[in-house]
Amino acid sequence: MIELPIMACSVNKYYRSWQGRVLISKDGRIFKKDVDMFLNNYVKVKGKIKLTLILYFKDKRKRDLDNYNKVLIDCLKNRLFEDDDQIYQLYMEKYIGCGFNKICINVESIDDLQMDNQITKNNIEDNIIKTPIDNFKSKFINT
Repeated sequence: MIELPIMACSVNKYYRSWQGRVLISKDGRIFKKDVDMFLNNYVKVKGKIKLTLILYFKDKRKRDLDNYNKVLIDCLKNRLFEDDDQIYQLYMEKYIGCGFNKICINVESIDDLQMDNQITKNNIEDNIIKTPIDNFKSKFINT
């Protein structure tokens, strides 16, 4: 797991609107530069990936977890992986009021066999759990 000793930047702080255009703010440019500096020695993972992001915030302010994923993924792109379309699984956690700021990142390669097994598992679960509408369809529509 990669640990960055910096505070995550939210989408609200990262982007600014100016004359009808959306730009990366000064704070956003500093954040991206910091991330680039910490990740300059890593090899990019090719193919499908699972991305894990764990965010630690020193203060107890309320924070929406989804405001951080877009910015982080954009900053990790071309550093740890080629493009965010490689992400097939995304896992995030946040811890607030822990007394320090930190971002933990893990990138795992997913092979096609793992994806096929997950799809098969989900299909089996879908067939076991029947909703009332499924029971209705099987009794009246298929006859």
